[in-house]
Amino acid sequence: MNRAGKSELMKLRTTNLWWLALLGVVAATVLALLYNALVAHGTLAHQDWLPADATPEQERQLRAEESLRYAEAHSAAGLARLAAGLYTSGQFLGLMIVMLVGVILVTGEYAQRTAAITFLATPRRGSVIVAKLVAAVACGVVAWACTAAVSIPAGVFVLRGEHVPDSLGRGDVTRSLALNLLAFAVWAVLGVGLGALFRSQLAAVVTGTVLYLVGSNVAMVVLEVVRRFLIKEDWVETAQVVIPAIASQIMTTPGRLSPHAPEPWAGAAVLLGYGIIASTVGIMFIQKRDIS
Repeated sequence: MNRAGKSELMKLRTTNLWWLALLGVVAATVLALLYNALVAHGTLAHQDWLPADATPEQERQLRAEESLRYAEAHSAAGLARLAAGLYTSGQFLGLMIVMLVGVILVTGEYAQRTAAITFLATPRRGSVIVAKLVAAVACGVVAWACTAAVSIPAGVFVLRGEHVPDSLGRGDVTRSLALNLLAFAVWAVLGVGLGALFRSQLAAVVTGTVLYLVGSNVAMVVLEVVRRFLIKEDWVETAQVVIPAIASQIMTTPGRLSPHAPEPWAGAAVLLGYGIIASTVGIMFIQKRDIS
């Protein structure tokens, strides 16, 4: 690793940013794991509740539907989906946190007024942004490792407590774990790209947070409205893959996230595309921006 890369990693290690970020990732993982464990328990349990006023025909239909749901939940594919959900707990908020770390790696130079010193020490600005990308990816990898260290053992414990296989050796579950690592790395890169667009750290952090938490939901609602009232075609639902947060879920779900969602590789391709665009834009902006 060159001098610029070592310098960026040292900046991370010598500030509170790294341990605050990891603490947030672990906390998000624990909360998500508790929720996913409750979901798994409800999904695997046999639901015997019937309406008091149900007719015999309605009772037969409801029992048949419950038997089908129960069989699907306990199938190999159903158990793999539950296992992958447990083993990737904390992804949603964890990805946002590593994105914000990437943002702060860039905007912190302007907030702390160290940009001029950094670029004087390394005149080739492209090398500086590449070093920041490397440091951000390293942070994403460590964050993924922390989520995996918490969620995988706990997920195995939950599934064995439900007396079902843990599915840990299945290829599609292993792929979900690997693609979850890719998601953490790419979202860190997206944060660096977003940070390069702003001089203000506050503006960059607020924009990134709002786009992640609100923008994704708004885009999903818009696409659902379009599908229901304007273009009643299945490809509109498939198009949700262009939303980065949805692409992350698609790529880490064994099988399909929803009936008309694309395959996991499509989500991975979309997210990688965003990562390439973000890193390219970041390098361009940093090279042309006035640092004074």
